[in-house]
Amino acid sequence: MKKCPNCGTEIAANAKFCTHCGYDLTKATPASATANATSATATQTTTATTQAAVHTSTASANQQQSASAEKQTASRSVAAADTTRTATNQQVQQLQSSAKNYFSWLLAS
Repeated sequence: MKKCPNCGTEIAANAKFCTHCGYDLTKATPASATANATSATATQTTTATTQAAVHTSTASANQQQSASAEKQTASRSVAAADTTRTATNQQVQQLQSSAKNYFSWLLAS
C-alpha cells in the first residue's frame, strides 16, 4: 500500500488515481510521494506528541496517551477500510444486478 501525495489516504500500490480525492497519481513521482507521505506522518506525529505534552505532566501519562492515540488511529483505519469495502460490495452488487438484467433482455430479444 502507498499513500496519496495529495491527501495522505492509503491506496493500492498499482492505483492510478486516489480513491479519496481523485488525485492523478501518474503525475506524482515516487520520490515526491514518499517525501509527502513522510512529511504528513511527521506532522501527525509531531502534533500528537505536542498535544500529549500539553495535556499531561508526567512521562507515564504521556505513554498512556500515546498508546491510546495509536489504538484510536488503528481503529479509525479499520473502520475506514470497512466502509470502503462495504461501498465497493454495494457497487459490485449493483453492477451484477444490472448485468443480469441486461443479459436477460439480450437473450429475450
